[in-house]
Amino acid sequence: MSNYDYFLLGGSQHGRKHTEKAYKNSLEFTTKEAPPYIFTTEQQEFYIEKYTVYTESGPDGKLYLIGCCNVKKFPSQAELFGLLSKNKIEPLPNPC
Repeated sequence: MSNYDYFLLGGSQHGRKHTEKAYKNSLEFTTKEAPPYIFTTEQQEFYIEKYTVYTESGPDGKLYLIGCCNVKKFPSQAELFGLLSKNKIEPLPNPC
């Protein structure tokens, strides 16, 4: 069974690697930092950030998983693949 690496853009997890045992088309993380456009009350202890997952084809011809949460400016392809390499993001496993 393969692990799936996700590179996260936007939100409180920006620039981080996340690994799951199975493929997911969205990811959720709990944070205490609500974005400025979300109204929160004093009783609200946490906020759930939702990341939509996309696949991006790399210069090596392999597919990578990118999770996005309110991304204002998507990095250029060169910047993105530099970040994937720096964070040691593995491409999607080859289907059997």
